Amino acid sequence: MSHLFDVIERAAGQWPNRPAVVQNERIFTYRDLRNTIEAIATALAADNIKPGDKVGVVFPRSIEYVLACFAVLKAGAIAVPISAAHKAPEIAAAAAMVNIDAFCCHQSLLATLSNSAGTAPDFCRVPGCPEFAIVRAANASTNADLRERLLTAHTAYICFSSGTTSTSKGIVLSHEALLERADRRTDAPKITQESCILWLRALDRFVPNQFIAAFMAGAKVIIGNSLNVRSLPELIRHYRVDQVWAVPSFYRALLQDSVPASDYALVSHFLSSGAPVSLNLGQAFYDKFGHEIMQNYGSAECSPIFINSATDPAKRGSVGIPVDGREVRLRPLDATVSESASEGELLVRGMGMLTAYYNPWRSPGEFLEDGWLPTGDIARRDEDGFYWIVGRIKEVINVGGTKVFASEIEDILSKHPLVEDCIVFPARDPRFGEVPHAKVKLRSAAAAAETALMGYANQHLSVFKSLRRLEIVDQIEKTVTGKPKRWLYRTIAILASVAQSLFMETLQFF
Repeated sequence: MSHLFDVIERAAGQWPNRPAVVQNERIFTYRDLRNTIEAIATALAADNIKPGDKVGVVFPRSIEYVLACFAVLKAGAIAVPISAAHKAPEIAAAAAMVNIDAFCCHQSLLATLSNSAGTAPDFCRVPGCPEFAIVRAANASTNADLRERLLTAHTAYICFSSGTTSTSKGIVLSHEALLERADRRTDAPKITQESCILWLRALDRFVPNQFIAAFMAGAKVIIGNSLNVRSLPELIRHYRVDQVWAVPSFYRALLQDSVPASDYALVSHFLSSGAPVSLNLGQAFYDKFGHEIMQNYGSAECSPIFINSATDPAKRGSVGIPVDGREVRLRPLDATVSESASEGELLVRGMGMLTAYYNPWRSPGEFLEDGWLPTGDIARRDEDGFYWIVGRIKEVINVGGTKVFASEIEDILSKHPLVEDCIVFPARDPRFGEVPHAKVKLRSAAAAAETALMGYANQHLSVFKSLRRLEIVDQIEKTVTGKPKRWLYRTIAILASVAQSLFMETLQFF
């Protein structure tokens, strides 16, 4: 059977001295990568980590995260990445959901894991790798049936969905599925031995498909810091970066911070995923840097699905066309699947899919519909076969029977020069059932901003879509993958509505 570590072994044999991963001033060649992974895997085995064990990988965004994930896989175990940015209760919930058997973590996080996830008091170090610690979970799983299911599925990872609209789910991914996904990444854009990827996104689910694709080709990956924009031009020049992978907020920052276009002259491809690129951001970026931002769309369950490599401005804002190996359909919101539908819920099928959902275990027959996976996203397709993501079903605001997409209002708000970030969500309304509310983070303080922004948005919206309330906030709460916690704001709005109703009933009682 294919194994993700085979990619590292082949690369170390072909290009032992070529740089593989770089962060700050640390450079790991392919030989370094293989040897360090094997040393950590040996330490895991010495600490009685067995095939089928679920090992929580908890590291800051770093080369160590990549090393730890591959080492767990090399040892025959299953990697369960848990973001080090999580708060203690979130780490505890993730560990409990998956019934973690052990942790491979940064040594500075041992106390956090002990307090949140109930680890055993003893831990072991990895010779030659002082940052690493291996510690057993105090209450490891004893479910033999689940262990056998995971082994039969040749499971590499159990990762978590983003939790943007509800609680996260455990997603079971095989070695074969992730190798297939990486193979899809070698052509869009093309990755060769001379390629250099500047990675500015999170590292918190699994080693990204783009890393594996780079390792397949003998290319380099630079783990950069998107919050330190001034450090990036030197990296780009020194390593001759030709691809930048980031989220939309990074590209907004390049425009807002007046970064010279010459700093990014060597970059031929700017890629974005994790959130939509608004039309005004795409236009402003093209005007300054002379490149379209290539949108990617996918999910942990079946990524990648779409990529937009078009240079036609008419396709700006689209997620593009399906990648090879993926089939898509649209199901109208109030009808059945139709081959001719041009808007509706996006369904996908093909290779590289998840094996199951975990705890409770749900096999494909329980969540697929005749082989199709409902994504929960609403999309439209144009006459050329390009797709646009309109919103999510759970994000639809039902205003008296009229369906309003939060993303449409957010796109309008984001065009205003005062707005740095925003989120739109439904709030209860006695007349219409639900109405749109918004929270906005400003670029700089401004008098009467709420009134100005409400007026600006509503002059572009029909009466049913119009905002009923807007609040200025210091920050928009995000998941660790950078997506807004829409479910959180919706829940807060519901609780506020319930509290107000109870208060009014109490007044009537007195």
